[in-house]
Amino acid sequence: MKTIDLHVHSYYSDGEESPRSLLASAIGKGFRAFSITDHNYISPEQNLVQKIAEEQGVLYIHGIEVSCIDRETKKSLHILGYSDSFNFEKVNKKIMPIVAGYNERAKKIIEKLNRKYSAGFDFEEMINEVPSVYVSRNQLAQKLSVFLGGKFTPRELLSEVFVEEDDSWMPNAQEAIEIIKESNGVAILAHPGNLVDNIQFDDLIKRLVGFGLKGIEAYTPKHTPGIIDILKKTAEKYNLILTAGSDWHGRHLSKEEEGMEVPDRI
Repeated sequence: MKTIDLHVHSYYSDGEESPRSLLASAIGKGFRAFSITDHNYISPEQNLVQKIAEEQGVLYIHGIEVSCIDRETKKSLHILGYSDSFNFEKVNKKIMPIVAGYNERAKKIIEKLNRKYSAGFDFEEMINEVPSVYVSRNQLAQKLSVFLGGKFTPRELLSEVFVEEDDSWMPNAQEAIEIIKESNGVAILAHPGNLVDNIQFDDLIKRLVGFGLKGIEAYTPKHTPGIIDILKKTAEKYNLILTAGSDWHGRHLSKEEEGMEVPDRI
């Protein structure tokens, strides 16, 4: 068995910590492999993190998590992308429409919070408070938690930082996978356990494989042993690789700790 984590988020998207802080934690906990997979952005720090990781004997893989919609099932999906040769600038340029969509959503949520709580939140101030290129729901939840005097945790307030919206700006699953493929990356379906019982899962996987999907994130704290077994069988059927990740966002936002213990063959 070994401990790895190929799915964590830094403050360049909707996480709480810096990339170097995340790496220090991974090294301290003895991870064998590690990847920072920020939502819709690859930070310029990933090369430095890789260099430090390799000096410490940790395999580091450049990563990203691309948000998208499966138009057929109308389900929101997250596609992880991994590569040792991402062109960061090229990938980030292709994903800019998603970033713009997130920022427009954030402005609507801020308007909602200001109406409901008289919070006086300002988008321009918030976008300048963090290194991220967009204002995330997690950032808004943290801001609201502080405004309310800490009576509720950011995780408890996530339902408050939500608005119904037109998601036409979101890429479809095929487009998300192609962004990763065209950038020398491998596309992996993130934490699909919630999809297993809700839709025709096998049909979805077959369709995504046709688009170029190469793997499934099977090992994650969100998945029960039964779900993992289903995902392992699905991966075997479609010749997909299995990956593992905690989807860590930070101690105020995540229930579980970083790191997944998995068989050596993973």
